[in-house]
Order: sequence, then structure tokens, then C-alpha cells
Amino acid sequence: MLQGLASANPGQRDILEKLLEITDGFRSAILQHNFTLDDIPVVTIGPDAISQTHIEPAEAFIMSRIDGRLTVREIIRISTLSEFECLRTMKRLLSAKVIDFPSRSSPKEQTQPRLRIAATETVP
Repeated sequence: MLQGLASANPGQRDILEKLLEITDGFRSAILQHNFTLDDIPVVTIGPDAISQTHIEPAEAFIMSRIDGRLTVREIIRISTLSEFECLRTMKRLLSAKVIDFPSRSSPKEQTQPRLRIAATETVP
């Protein structure tokens, strides 16, 4: 909703700042409690089971990039989706037990650039 408001009201810095705050909080929560950018996801279900699930297009795209060698960071880099969308999609796939991270890195403070926001203005 905030992305829509930010797009419709490009001059409203308070909306952009709130959007940035929320997306940064989401990113931090994912990376602290689920997986890190250096973890390597693997698909845990076979092709027959995949056809029985209700996979959304974004989830299918991310799954097509999971090969057991690429890290989350690398998948985000080659994806056309924003970092936020990639993390959200991987979280959904993890929750649905479609993917897993067999050897997880220890959660740590990861200093990465802020999320790309789909708006006409960005907050520095």
C-alpha cells in the first residue's frame, strides 16, 4: 500500500521515509530469523510435487534460479525483482517448505545497500 501511496504522491517524503523504514525492518527480520544473504537455498520438493502446489509466477521465477550453488545475494542480483520482493518470495517458499537452507550462516549484521523502492523519488 505504501508503494502505491509513494507512487501516487511523489512529493510526500514522509510516505517514502515510512516505506523505507518498513522495508528495512522487514529485511532485517528476514536476515536475522530465516536466512542470510550468504545462505544457499535448495528446492526440497520434486517436480511432481511442484505441479501440485499453487506457485505464483514470482515464486516460480525464484525457484528456477535455485540450483544449490547460488547464494541468496546472487539470486537477488540476477533477478528482475526488487530485493524486497525476492526476500519476501523466498520467505514464502521457506514457510511453505518448498525451499530450505541446509547449511545456514550465522545471523549477523549484514551491511548492504538499502532496498530499491519502486517510487519516483528515493530517500538518501
